Amino acid sequence: MTFKNPDKMKKEDLYNITLDEAMMLTGFGKYNILHMLMAGLILMGMIMQSLAMGYILPAAQCDLELTLSQRGWLSATPFLAIILTSFFWGWLADTRGRRPVMMYSMLLSVIFAVIASFAPDMISFGVLIFLSAIL
Repeated sequence: MTFKNPDKMKKEDLYNITLDEAMMLTGFGKYNILHMLMAGLILMGMIMQSLAMGYILPAAQCDLELTLSQRGWLSATPFLAIILTSFFWGWLADTRGRRPVMMYSMLLSVIFAVIASFAPDMISFGVLIFLSAIL
């Protein structure tokens, strides 16, 4: 399969390039594969943090003396935080750069999650989980 130099192609021909040709022209390789792998790991960690409430709260029910309603609110807290702040984080990543925003937000999210693991009551646990999920 041979490809033309994009600098020598007509503008109209550039719009009729197949996906394979576009990937060959842009240079799809090890960096792209590593980038997708890292993005997948980050997404997996974020999802695990949000869904872990289903496993944590039954065990914490006795320690924090939680009612069923309180357990429901604590389970919904990470999703509420994500819904409320997703547009802000998208805007910030677009204006400040994705890498710095992701690095700082992941670091702060881990710090808040670790602090939340030592929370003595429901209110502080909920606030810390909310702050961890915001980031």
